[in-house]
Amino acid sequence: MDRRLTNNSDIGQHEITSQQQLYTVQNYIASLTIRTLRNHTIEKRATKQGNLKGDLFYVDPKSLKFDYWNIKLGQNAPVNIEFGNEKKINKHWIPGRPLKLLTHGYVRSINNIETTKIKSGYIATGNYNIITLDWSEVSKDISYFIPAYLTVRVGSIVAQFLENIVTLGLIEPSDIHLIGHSLGAHLFGATGGAFTLGKIGRITGLDPAGIGFETFFIVETRHLNVADAQFVDVIHTSVGSIFGFAKPMGHVDFYANLGLVPQPQCEVKVTFLPFLPFAMLSQSICSHFRACQYYADSIYNGKSFMAVQCFSAKEYMNGRCENNPINFMGNDVDFGKKGSFYLKAQTNAPAIGFMNVIFDYVKRIFNIS
Repeated sequence: MDRRLTNNSDIGQHEITSQQQLYTVQNYIASLTIRTLRNHTIEKRATKQGNLKGDLFYVDPKSLKFDYWNIKLGQNAPVNIEFGNEKKINKHWIPGRPLKLLTHGYVRSINNIETTKIKSGYIATGNYNIITLDWSEVSKDISYFIPAYLTVRVGSIVAQFLENIVTLGLIEPSDIHLIGHSLGAHLFGATGGAFTLGKIGRITGLDPAGIGFETFFIVETRHLNVADAQFVDVIHTSVGSIFGFAKPMGHVDFYANLGLVPQPQCEVKVTFLPFLPFAMLSQSICSHFRACQYYADSIYNGKSFMAVQCFSAKEYMNGRCENNPINFMGNDVDFGKKGSFYLKAQTNAPAIGFMNVIFDYVKRIFNIS
């Protein structure tokens, strides 16, 4: 059985609640703002960048920060890798062990909790070669559609970076695993598409971004898909909001708690009606980051997120999939079992809400340490 979700409507058919109707209103209001931002991004970029190297959307490889980690280096002593000088990590590399390359999403950095816990998990649990990519100099642009558009440019630079490592004889393409959240998922999809020395082994998309890729499309952009790696797995946690990508895009797609907002422990109680839009936004943001937290838990706890294959959320809710094949969401996914999978998921990780993201964003924009 390998039937897939074919459209967004399947996901919410089990029950149309008043809250989901409010999310529809929220998304409509957000869409008006998004269209305005999208229509001004090219003009803004032209004013900001001028004709740098003859390209309004040029990305300087030096703006990307690559750090190498492993169990011997520990949690606090990475080796910085300059693009073009990848041989610097030769003496630190653990031969015969896979590479985990991690990155973040819009207005975040590699130092935020959702990615640091994944990195720390791999350092603590095995002899992995780990590289973190911080592209916050690009992703922090206040006009969302600029970093969304530039995921392809950044992805091509990362592909060249990986090709340099492969050429050094440190790793085989099949042993490379890319893990990206939100925009970072599509960035790594672009990396896989641009990689020329074979096919990258695995790409994991953690609640890939929807805006600009599934809704409000950007000209010449692309989203993560099964052609980008030998195996692509995706975790959906904010379907129905403005943040997450709803439709299946991988060899395996996991819909944690139907993939819907709010995820467990992301609920916000509202007693004063004017606060409702902010509460709903906070629930959506929290749910968007839950994919990272589920994945991090799966590193520490092995096969803890058992999911069942199902054609749609409606069939799952009606109990029609109980005898279908199972798979495990996260680090220990079974490559041989493909399709859309559903599960109930919980985590004890602290919620990341509206104020957390806004506070970090303001610090990054104004370079506040």
